[in-house]
Order: sequence, then C-alpha cells, then structure tokens
Amino acid sequence: MANSDTEFGLYNKQTDIYLETQYTDGPGGDTHDSTIITKVQSFADVNAAQTHFFTANALTCMNDHATQIEWALVTNGLKYTIAFGIPKNENEMSWSNKWQTQMETLQAAGDWFNPSLSFADSADNIGINPRTGKDDTSPTAGLTRLFCTVTASADHIF
Repeated sequence: MANSDTEFGLYNKQTDIYLETQYTDGPGGDTHDSTIITKVQSFADVNAAQTHFFTANALTCMNDHATQIEWALVTNGLKYTIAFGIPKNENEMSWSNKWQTQMETLQAAGDWFNPSLSFADSADNIGINPRTGKDDTSPTAGLTRLFCTVTASADHIF
C-alpha cells in the first residue's frame, strides 16, 4: 500500500507507458534491415498487465515507496503515474530516493522486469540487458527478441 506522507505535498510525479516490442534482426544479421514492432495484445485487467511486465518485487517496491500511484491499461500496454511525498522526519531518506535506490538494486539483480522481456528505452536504444549485463544487440539473421519499451508521458493519470 502506498505511504501517506502528503502533509508537504506530492513531488517527482512521473508517468511511464510500458509496451512489449518485438525486435527482429534483418537478413544476414544486418541491423539496418531490422524490424521493430509493438506487439498487439490486450490484458484482462491491470493486474494481468502488471505481472506481465514487472516482477512481484518491483510491484512491491512501487507500492511501498509511492505516496500515490495509479495504473491504467492503454492500447497494447500499461501506464502508471507515480508521485512521492516527503517524510515528516527530515532525517529520513525521501520516498523518491528510497524507490530509486530499491529499483536500481532490483534491476541490477534482474528482478524488475518480467524475465521474458529485455529492456529498451523510448528512443529504441536496445543495448545492454540490465538483468544479465550482456549485450543483447549482436545481430543474428532473423533472431526475434521481446523488449519492454518504456516511454515517458506528460499525460498523467492524476
């Protein structure tokens, strides 16, 4: 459950959209002939989409450190808006820093995204897999990989 530290307001609001992208190397392993498509899919509900993209530990991190978090299904994917309050005790680490620190720890351990997905950012920079530390971009003719593509959005849910 999200924390309730709203006395000083909410800060660091961000919204991200998660889509599953299929990346196929071109003939002969040429990356310039590769195809990148968003996988067409629908989810029964938000919970199904959450477990498709994230591990249980990632979802716990979000729920434990967010002051407000809301989820929504979008075409072929999942969207969330998250915001953080400030702890009343000024000596405590901020909620956003706690979230960031735990997220980075989980990502380094390969425990953020569903293991069936690699990672690509919104600029389609497909590169080092954060779960394995290995380069997933070495072209192999016709090889298809699935990636979780994350795009920042200014269209907040709340």
